[in-house]
Amino acid sequence: MNFDLSTLEALIVNKNLMGLRVGDSKDKILEVFGTPIDVVPQRKNNKAIISYGALQFYLLNQRLAGFTFDAQKIQCFEKRFVFQKIYFSELASFLLKKNLAFSVDTRLSFQNSKTIVVEGSLYFCFVDEGLMMFGIESSGNT
Repeated sequence: MNFDLSTLEALIVNKNLMGLRVGDSKDKILEVFGTPIDVVPQRKNNKAIISYGALQFYLLNQRLAGFTFDAQKIQCFEKRFVFQKIYFSELASFLLKKNLAFSVDTRLSFQNSKTIVVEGSLYFCFVDEGLMMFGIESSGNT
C-alpha cells in the first residue's frame, strides 16, 4: 500500500481508505488487509481495535467506526508499503483547490505540531510541517 498525497486526496474526497468506509464490517477489513498483528475485543462501550501496526481500525459492534495511521509505528506494519513525506502546504493547497474548509484543532496540537480537522471527521497531524498521523472517526453511532 502506498501512502502518499493521492491516498489522502482520495480519503478526503471519497471518505474511504482502500475501499473501506465508516460502517463497513469487520470481515471487509480482514478481506482487504488480511490477518492483523493484534486484535483487542470490544468491552462494553470501548471500541474493538484491529491493529496492523501503524494502521489501526476501531470497531463498534463489529462495524468500522474509524481508523488511525501513525507513521511513528511504520516499522511495525507487516504489509509492504511506502509512506511518502507529505507537507502541510501540499495538503492545504489541495483543500483550498477543492474549496474544502479545515480548521486547526488547538486541543490536539502541541509545540512544533498542528492538527487540522477536515469536515469534522478527518484528522491530520503534522510535526515540523510533515504529516505524522491521520485518521477518521464516525460522527455518530454506526
